[in-house]
Amino acid sequence: MSIDDIKHATALVKVLSDSTEPLPIDLIEERLQLSRRSLYYTIKRLNSALNDKGLDGITNLRGAGYILPDDTKEALATRAQQARPAKSFQQLFHQHFYFPHLRQDDRQLLMVFALISRRYTSLNQLAKCFGVSKNTIITDLKKIKETSAKDLIITNTRQGKAVKAPEKIQRRWVFSHFDHLAQLINSHITYTPHSLYEQQLQILEEITAKSFTEHALKLLSIFIQWTIERLKNRPDTLLPMPKSESDCPSMTVVWASSFFNDLGIFQNHGESAFLDEIISIQALRQVDPEDPLIQQLRPVTSQIIKRFNNLTGVHLPTQSGQLVEGLTTHLVSTYYRVKYHLHYHNPLLKQIKHQYRETFEITRAVMQPFNKIVHEKLNDDEIALITTYFSSSLRNPTGQPITKKSALVVCSSGIGTSELLISQLRQHYPTINFIGPYNTFQFENVSLKNIQVVLSTVPLPQPENCRVLTVPVIPNPKDWRQIEQALVSNGLLKQVTHQQISVGALMDIIANYARIVEPNKLEAALRSYVNQQNQLQAPIMTNQDDHPTSINYIDRPMDWQNAIRQSFTDLVQAEVVSSKYPEQIIKLTQTHGDNMAIGKGVFLAHAAPNTGVNQLGFSYTLFRYPFITVPKSTKKIRLVVGIAPVDQQQHLGVLSRLLQCLQDDDWVQAMNQVDSLAAFRQLLVRGKLIN
Repeated sequence: MSIDDIKHATALVKVLSDSTEPLPIDLIEERLQLSRRSLYYTIKRLNSALNDKGLDGITNLRGAGYILPDDTKEALATRAQQARPAKSFQQLFHQHFYFPHLRQDDRQLLMVFALISRRYTSLNQLAKCFGVSKNTIITDLKKIKETSAKDLIITNTRQGKAVKAPEKIQRRWVFSHFDHLAQLINSHITYTPHSLYEQQLQILEEITAKSFTEHALKLLSIFIQWTIERLKNRPDTLLPMPKSESDCPSMTVVWASSFFNDLGIFQNHGESAFLDEIISIQALRQVDPEDPLIQQLRPVTSQIIKRFNNLTGVHLPTQSGQLVEGLTTHLVSTYYRVKYHLHYHNPLLKQIKHQYRETFEITRAVMQPFNKIVHEKLNDDEIALITTYFSSSLRNPTGQPITKKSALVVCSSGIGTSELLISQLRQHYPTINFIGPYNTFQFENVSLKNIQVVLSTVPLPQPENCRVLTVPVIPNPKDWRQIEQALVSNGLLKQVTHQQISVGALMDIIANYARIVEPNKLEAALRSYVNQQNQLQAPIMTNQDDHPTSINYIDRPMDWQNAIRQSFTDLVQAEVVSSKYPEQIIKLTQTHGDNMAIGKGVFLAHAAPNTGVNQLGFSYTLFRYPFITVPKSTKKIRLVVGIAPVDQQQHLGVLSRLLQCLQDDDWVQAMNQVDSLAAFRQLLVRGKLIN
């Protein structure tokens, strides 16, 4: 319990702290304007809080009055001072540095910052500053040496721990983590002089025709404040003159030299050069379009976006527009970060890699044109930054805003399996607006405004404002109950469902008065009748005769990867698909698991059209010996239905007929008894999948 949370406790502590002698109870009552009962109650709660903090409580000296021990007064005064924001980094690290209850990685990061900012720090001081034991501090320091500060040497001295490393390396470490560090210390310090530094940076903007983002401007001004304080308190940290100095220094170097001179920091060639490096890597809103680097990077940006379009099947503008301009400007600072070996640490890296997993990996793959310029691959922190540019350009893949409360349907590729699911959902719940199907890449980048529920055939990360429910392609009764519960609880469906006839209710009534011999067939017939009454017309079927179709029966054992390849052999030979198409299906299965196994022993093998599809086609391959696709899968596969889609529409007729076949228990039973190619062909004709 905090003392601040106890009513009258702060006032009581002040009264007792201001007195050097014990105070009688009636005098305390008078000063606090409290009844004796309230005062006793306050003393009791305050002493309990002090005890929790390891401090001695208020003592009643018989015949003299109440007194607060001197050690307790001193401890409370110190904590009160620490609770007030520091006015400088000097104050922060020497008077106000108290950061208990931090996560381990945050504590270790701030610990390195403190060791760099202070000359010496003992283990006891570190333990006190972070509110942990000495053993914890020792463990943290070992971890720091292994991970976050490999280039820094933390040594033991008589006065305590100290960082031994070239000043430039220490500065670079601080700056590379400064965004995160500023967030940790923000509530503990007031940056009073930073307005002066911001004004100087705005002058620099006018000189160079560059414009910093608001965040970069503030972060840079705070870092400059830390640097200036460090130089004034520790003159030995002044950076030496660069080994090679240009005869024609940049405008930023000239500005920086004048800036340091005005602050009384002379012989500043090294400082000016370092500040030039730091400024060059800052995020920019605007740059001079005639800048030679911009001229070099603009065609590179176009190449990157073209590669992104080719891999994803989207059509982002490649020559002009917000993405081209924004990404080109961003790559300026990226270029200088790589050039000067300044590693930017993105505090949102884990979140971006989790939330935009596929977009992140695609972004990494398309950056090759830029990698050639800088002669190295970008690290994950840089890739995460660039991922956000693509993601913001893909917020709505359909281009149409979602204006009413809806449910979103997702599968790994967005083509086949979720079409089976979405057709059933629309049939079950005709009053609900089902959006999709989207693939997982589109889901990562779609705006979820007005999306109440996401129904997905693959596991997805849980967004903040809507529910994600993982469902099979062909839901069973339990799955339908979960789906309906999710729709009801998220306001898409009323608890008392529509006034249409309920098939389940009809089945219950019939069962009360008659023995149902074939319940599945009866339910199917009733559902068909109810749907007709509700004018739920089945979608128009496309005629498969016009599309290449392959039929095979395999009577030998085969592993699942070769089974997929075998299923597309005829389509590959006929150039309906390229050889990379089945490989993409295998890759999707390895990534997302057995979600293409839609039940009843059927595997719906499909991927996006831009992964090797030349024209619409289908394949049906029945295997005598069942197989599973991934380890620990319980779904045994006998029939692989291969789909080569050219868009999200033309193959839907075949999918609808396939769904009808799988809902027919007799058809499924017959499939499991097929033992020849001729019998398999007859089965497909029976299901109207071929003529």
